[in-house]
Amino acid sequence: MLLVLILSLLAPTKIDVQGEITAPGRLEAPATVRLFSGTTAIETVLADRLGHFKFKKIDPGSYTVHVECSGFYSQDVRVQVVDSNSRISITLQPTPDNPSTTAAIDPFREFDIPGKAKKEYEFGIREQKDGKCDLRLTHLQKAVELYPQYAEAFTEIGRCYLQMKDLASAETAFKKAAELSPEVYPTVNLATLYVSEGRLDEAQAIITPLLKTHPTEGELYAAMARIYSAKGQLKEAVSAGLEAHERGHRSPDIHLLLAKIYESQGNRGAVLTQLLNYLDENPHGAAADEVRRQLDALPK
Repeated sequence: MLLVLILSLLAPTKIDVQGEITAPGRLEAPATVRLFSGTTAIETVLADRLGHFKFKKIDPGSYTVHVECSGFYSQDVRVQVVDSNSRISITLQPTPDNPSTTAAIDPFREFDIPGKAKKEYEFGIREQKDGKCDLRLTHLQKAVELYPQYAEAFTEIGRCYLQMKDLASAETAFKKAAELSPEVYPTVNLATLYVSEGRLDEAQAIITPLLKTHPTEGELYAAMARIYSAKGQLKEAVSAGLEAHERGHRSPDIHLLLAKIYESQGNRGAVLTQLLNYLDENPHGAAADEVRRQLDALPK
């Protein structure tokens, strides 16, 4: 009896832990919140409309909290639960089509673009039946002739030149898009091009200043993860990649990069998480079938 009493006193006390989800815009649907210990799901709860949730009777320790909510990027957050005073705070980032937020910077810009330029741009972003880009490029070039400040058209021109393996012309187009756009994405495209060419210092030089002015923009951290990975700075690459996921991003491939790094480190649980994150964000992507095969091949 004495031994049982001693063991009961030494056993960790089960505790309740509360959390809160915040987000720009409204949570139109309740968020699903899952608590993981490693790759094992411990508990699943629904947050209320105000974003409040609670995990009941869990042991103190290290966990990963995974949040899913319609209209927002899914989120993984590592937490350390010490006692019932521990609180979990998670910020979600809206997806581009989230109706509860507006991302327009200049509400009158749309009226400045001539109708003919818009029409050429619309033709230019359609896929060609033969999978090539020459006809698209013709329409996009007409669009920027009609409206020389058409940043989106310059971005698509850059992508066309990438497909055509004309890297110098792609660089020129991405630079022009970055010059005209208030958003960070054209600069990220340019940095990604630099990384592919091994111009890593140049890529870092154009992303670093934007991190200071746009500290919550996840796509910049994704760009830094690619740069660090290419430089062999794997610890920094992982940190930047996780920051990208925490803030929300448009680059599901960043999870493939993280999975590759974790695989080289023998961290099977982290590999699994990153592959699942990729499928969550891009279930029909070019690499989706291969990712599913990798998941099936992982030891059960």
